[in-house]
Amino acid sequence: MKQRLLTSLLIFILGGLSAFGFAPFYLQWLSGICFIGFFYFLFNATSYKQAFTSGYLFGAGHFIVGLYWIANALMVDAYMLRMFGWLIPFVYLGSGLVMGLFFALPARFSFYGGTRLNRILLFISSFAVFEWVRGWIFTGLPWNKMGAIWVDTLPVLQSISIIGTLGLSFLTLLLFSIFYLIFARFTALRIHLSYMEKIFIGLILTIWVGLTSFGFSHLQPTTYRDTTLKIVQTGLSQKMKWKRSELRNNFEFHRKLSLVPKATDIVIWAESAVAFDLLHNSMLRDEAVDVLQTDDSYLITGFISRSEDNPQNMLGVFNRQGVVATYAKSHLVPFGEYVPLRGILPIKKITEGLTDFKEGEGAITLLPDTDLSFAPAICYEAIFAGSFIDRAHRPNWILILTNDAWYGNSMGPYQHLAEAQLRAVEEGLPVVRSAYSGVSTVIDPYGRILKLIPLGVVGVIDSALPTALPATLFSYFYPWAHLLIFSLIIGWICWRRRYDHT
Repeated sequence: MKQRLLTSLLIFILGGLSAFGFAPFYLQWLSGICFIGFFYFLFNATSYKQAFTSGYLFGAGHFIVGLYWIANALMVDAYMLRMFGWLIPFVYLGSGLVMGLFFALPARFSFYGGTRLNRILLFISSFAVFEWVRGWIFTGLPWNKMGAIWVDTLPVLQSISIIGTLGLSFLTLLLFSIFYLIFARFTALRIHLSYMEKIFIGLILTIWVGLTSFGFSHLQPTTYRDTTLKIVQTGLSQKMKWKRSELRNNFEFHRKLSLVPKATDIVIWAESAVAFDLLHNSMLRDEAVDVLQTDDSYLITGFISRSEDNPQNMLGVFNRQGVVATYAKSHLVPFGEYVPLRGILPIKKITEGLTDFKEGEGAITLLPDTDLSFAPAICYEAIFAGSFIDRAHRPNWILILTNDAWYGNSMGPYQHLAEAQLRAVEEGLPVVRSAYSGVSTVIDPYGRILKLIPLGVVGVIDSALPTALPATLFSYFYPWAHLLIFSLIIGWICWRRRYDHT
């Protein structure tokens, strides 16, 4: 019994440590070691129950450590802690006990494979399918896909322009699996590698050499358009952002920062940077656009529209003549912007106001048929690969407005930044990210961070807009090509397993 508890604790710890492969640490080697340990327990399991338990414990540790920062949103100030502090244990339970199933179910399914190689392929293929499922089930949380551990390794990262982050997750676990086989062969375990396993190791190493070589050849120097941008970051905390006595001062602070150091074509403020409804308050709108120094320049800012029965989290494009275009956030945050099953769950949403936000209509290109055309995304919409790009009207860049002040100085804002880099490479489009308290950045279509304002710092970025690349293969085939490949692998192994039994 004691040995079983120690083993369970070890698997849980390995899962937790594996999360340090993600931003801001990018300890890929540590993630690899942790998965080697996990694979030892998983592929030596002697029952479906043991395989399921190993996956569940590893997954629970992985997600609890990787997503711990979500609870920070409930501790912004004394009022939030008093009203929502009781939910903090449920945040950890949700990120561990529920999200752990996305490891546990593929682990259980892998036991059906029989041979070691079949079990490896079944686990990794079904894990990739469950990573895709995680992106939409219960509104979706595709945060920290395994491929995201390579965001700081640009030659490897370029592969997602073809195979996407989901495909890179698949190849990452295949790489870790051959390290497991090599480790098990040349250590005290002294396992015998079958002929097929040796071919498998050689094939995966060849794929990774080819993948990295492609990355080096794909990377090119950044080129720029004539369009100039100014990104404003106030660095204010979430507590100060919505303090009623400071709302006007915060608005004036944005205006002041927008006037230095030089004029640009577009001035960009963050998500809900303005606490007032600029869509219907022409007086305040005129004050806001007063920062523009030419008639053909634009102010893009986030604000809350309150004219409808339900408020909307909006992005507005304004010039001196008035409203040019608007976008309403379409993928809302559960419990933050609306309460699921409101009639059943006795919970208030954690943002201000009693009324749920109203969702927008979805992917759109603003300022279409112009050199300034862009795809808007607000906050966590940016983690949903391929979902906010209008394929019929491909934009020239992606604009992400966000407010990560909720999460303080934690892993969360850096992981959110990494998601923006992933979207840039997947789509072959530059990404401009304006964050209320950081991290604000300009990212080229290769995922390189060109300019950055650190978390919690007041600052302004003046930059030219990077040039877009041609449409990527990912943008044409995601996710159906991935699912077809994973399904064929799973189907072939299941057929072989059934054939062997008969």
